[in-house]
Amino acid sequence: MTTNSQQVIRKIDDYIRNKDTLDKDGHKKTLLDPTPEHYAAIYARISGKNDSFSLDSQKETCTKFIEENNLLLYKVYQDKESARIKHFYDRKEFKKLLSDMETGMFKNLVLIRRDRLSRRIDDFMHLRRIFKKHHVKVFYVKEGNLNFDSSSYITNFLENILMSISTLEPEYIYQRTKGGRQNLRYKGIFQCGNPPFGYSKVKGKKHDFEINTDEAELVKRIFATYKSSIIKDCNTLDALIESLNSNPIKKITKSFLKRILQRSIYGGKMIIEEDDSLDDCVIWDKDNGQYLLDEKKFMKCENFAKLVDWKDWKEVFLHFYFLEKGPLDQDYLFKNLLYCNTCKEPLMLKNGYYICKQQCMQVHIDNVIGIVFEQIIHEINAQYFQRIFQTKIKKINKKLTEEKKTLAQSRKNMRNKLDEYIITNDTSLKKEIASLQSDIQSTQENINEAGNEKLKLLNILNNLDAFKKQLGTFTPSDIQFFKENWQAYHYMLSKFIKKVVLKKSNGQNFSITITYKK
Repeated sequence: MTTNSQQVIRKIDDYIRNKDTLDKDGHKKTLLDPTPEHYAAIYARISGKNDSFSLDSQKETCTKFIEENNLLLYKVYQDKESARIKHFYDRKEFKKLLSDMETGMFKNLVLIRRDRLSRRIDDFMHLRRIFKKHHVKVFYVKEGNLNFDSSSYITNFLENILMSISTLEPEYIYQRTKGGRQNLRYKGIFQCGNPPFGYSKVKGKKHDFEINTDEAELVKRIFATYKSSIIKDCNTLDALIESLNSNPIKKITKSFLKRILQRSIYGGKMIIEEDDSLDDCVIWDKDNGQYLLDEKKFMKCENFAKLVDWKDWKEVFLHFYFLEKGPLDQDYLFKNLLYCNTCKEPLMLKNGYYICKQQCMQVHIDNVIGIVFEQIIHEINAQYFQRIFQTKIKKINKKLTEEKKTLAQSRKNMRNKLDEYIITNDTSLKKEIASLQSDIQSTQENINEAGNEKLKLLNILNNLDAFKKQLGTFTPSDIQFFKENWQAYHYMLSKFIKKVVLKKSNGQNFSITITYKK
């Protein structure tokens, strides 16, 4: 039996014998029928290898706290992300935590320190409001806990001081070390912990690297084969990878290939500014429909010998970048929503005009924006929007209720089997317990997915009034604003519009028919 199973059994056994509590009506209630108030989630986070608290040590400390406070462990969420660089909503596991909290799976959250949540004071204050809204208690094991009455101005004041200190410490260290790293970059010194594929570290010299002959030959072959197989003969990436995998040195995968093609040091140059990424160094040439490299952002790399000519690296990289990203204007306002009434084909945006494949329809984007949104405002009121999204939310809530019932029943069955196992020590029950654990995990995943979809719909629904108000009167500046922020409006429109059909009338005039989603 695993250590985790033993801990669960011991905890259940302890609750059976000793941990009766009173419910809100004063009746005895055992924790064999727990509520979300009995469950605690653990959140652990590290920024990198040198973090002073490992994920395991964080989980161990928090688990001990949960046991000592007679709580049940709901789930452990862990991220390997910098809280200074990434907001909490960009961390994969933390987003799952918020989704589970939104669906009411637990009412306690345990961390070792406040800075595990965030290194940003504004993010921390935002999270504190979210926790308060969902009545979630937060415990910081290594720092102690302030008064849980988060409406207390003293509590808020002290929390803000603690977070300000946490924010200042890593920012100070980062800025102090960044200056030294940037000075080395200005001298053409590319810094890295482990040598990139194709190079080996020179012993005793911190920033010196030499060519690894076998690996370097594979790198050269990758660039040469890419030029001949993909750029010249128009083969696929899968065909390229298959042809390269005859080598005995390294198994080629798409992720490995991507890392090789994106390393500018193979071409003998490096990005000058530490804060710039490769995306910052790429320019879209709208007239010719291709990506170009801003070579002013690169300089010669002094501590790595080049493996391919710069011209070849640039050609291969930009071709691969195009394959990965596609044309910059690939997505556009009303994409897959506008159709021509004559040929029934979708309209594409080219050079500021919506055009169908048969070229029987050509309308300027400003005209389309004006007439489409004016008709939407005329035909739809806020209640229509609300009806659409509330219907969707109602379906999700129904699914969440069903899944929660399933989860509660599975947990009850699990506890019964554990109880039976404690009493009988019948090892044949292990398979049934394992199966129930799998069912519980699957149900929790379904709840996570439904919770995420509900959050998206609520976000749209909560902003409907502002959306309608903004569309109330249309001016040329409004049209320009729509074009500059088309992604947000396209996403919102695609949620309730199925199709917009354009029909030619007199001259350059046209009429539209909008079909809304049910």
